[in-house]
Amino acid sequence: MEHDTCTEETLLNLLRVIAQATSPHGKPVTTKAIAEQTGLPLELATRFIFGLADAEAVELESCGRRDTSVRITRFGQEILQTES
Repeated sequence: MEHDTCTEETLLNLLRVIAQATSPHGKPVTTKAIAEQTGLPLELATRFIFGLADAEAVELESCGRRDTSVRITRFGQEILQTES
């Protein structure tokens, strides 16, 4: 699947959507809705969301308490590098 190169602004937009990840009806937002709201391709948005979940699980398992924004940014940069 082809897609435009994502920018830091796109990633920040994605993080804002994730932070507010409930619908107006109070239900969790789907990865499809996140992709639509951020302009990311569904495949990339899904990989990013699941990657964040994996990163959080690893962090919880190790009982570490690193800065979440640093971890998310680092993961986002890895995604961008593999996609370009």
